[in-house]
Amino acid sequence: MPVHSIGRRRFLRGVLATGAAVAVGLPTLESLFLRGSRARADSPIPPKRFLTWFWGNGVVPERWIPTETGMVWTPPAMLAQVATPALQPYISVVTNGELKNDWFPHSGGATGALTGSSLITPGDNGTPSSASIDQLIADAIPMSPGGLRSLELAGAWHLVSTPGTASNYISHRGPGMPNEYDRDPRSVFSRLFGSVESVDPFSAFRGSVLDAVLEDATSLASSLTASDRRRLDQHMTSLRELELRIGSTGPTCTAPTNPSGEITDAVMDDILGPVKIFTRFNDIMSELLAMALACDLTRVASYMYTGPAALTSYYEVPEVPDIVGNPGVPEGLHAMTHLSDGTTDNGYLVAMEAALTESMRHFGRTLEIFRNTPDGTGNLLDNIAVYGTSCTGYAPIHTHTDYPLIVAGLAGGALRGGMHYRFPDSPGNASRVPYTIARAVGAELTAFGLDAARTSDVISELMTS
Repeated sequence: MPVHSIGRRRFLRGVLATGAAVAVGLPTLESLFLRGSRARADSPIPPKRFLTWFWGNGVVPERWIPTETGMVWTPPAMLAQVATPALQPYISVVTNGELKNDWFPHSGGATGALTGSSLITPGDNGTPSSASIDQLIADAIPMSPGGLRSLELAGAWHLVSTPGTASNYISHRGPGMPNEYDRDPRSVFSRLFGSVESVDPFSAFRGSVLDAVLEDATSLASSLTASDRRRLDQHMTSLRELELRIGSTGPTCTAPTNPSGEITDAVMDDILGPVKIFTRFNDIMSELLAMALACDLTRVASYMYTGPAALTSYYEVPEVPDIVGNPGVPEGLHAMTHLSDGTTDNGYLVAMEAALTESMRHFGRTLEIFRNTPDGTGNLLDNIAVYGTSCTGYAPIHTHTDYPLIVAGLAGGALRGGMHYRFPDSPGNASRVPYTIARAVGAELTAFGLDAARTSDVISELMTS
């Protein structure tokens, strides 16, 4: 090969056994007229992932909305359960966002926040007019080698007595096409891990990249000068040593503990069973989610911690009183939101706030588990985007303005993290938040939502570029 035909070549190229194309950077080679290039070998780059974390009955605005905006802000009491000091660098909160779809309490709120569309047949028997954001992302990004297009899990028991899919499910492939969720950690474990004890999610890349480009390197070497061949040989040797170090010290995906020892038929058969141990139950589901994502068994998931309207009782919160006189059975959260007028404390308001604060504490525990899960050279929160939202703003009066919108995780460096962004002036289109997240994880959607809720604008302040 004549020297002039090589041009400004910078990479050796090849194909792995998996079919994936790879490229290895070249050092400075006089023969290639490369000036100032630097040899580099990166450790395997984890894929970007997405998770919807959904809870019912919204927030209490004065305990949620920070006073300051930008990168320096103090989270109020309820938000502080999610934006802890350790997690705040990974978390952005968006306020003054409004659902622009046709409004209907709970089912319509969940539909607007998750699909950017209105209900078909408005009311509790309705279904979203379009697919939810998790499913749009699953269609737009590469599927994991684990072969699981998306994973749908749930925490508390939830089944309202209406025929509408929007009241009972948060993930939809399209109108009338809900994705069934699994709320039994035992079956989730069996489905995801089975007999697998340990797996390296990057095993297909380790120890094989240089082998894949060896033929290209041999071909290139024949056209180089003697001094450049020595440089190329030294470069390949250094990369091989680095590859071996990566292979011995890189992250290993270990299956979590089988939850069968803690979760029994008695727990799952009782519709209130899981919430009697809700903290531990949420931790188990979060651990299963974390490892499913870190093991690259799936790259898209949704977790319905509590469903639209959240009928959930909170047994572990001492501030939630036994208002209705049923010994040991606190009133359900949804009922408390209606029994309170939202302005004065009649015994229900403080209980409602305590239950919602507990929900946010559990959200924070999920994110902390992600932060403690190794992923590549960092942790899972470095490489995931989590969309946290609910079915209403302030539940006692069913608002759809100042909607709870959380963006957690850095999406492989695409998201900034640590910001309070407040839409200026008039309420902004809440659909811009899931659309921004979708673009951050690599889903090249041209727009998200329908009609007045449709948007093709990201919130650039949340992104790094």
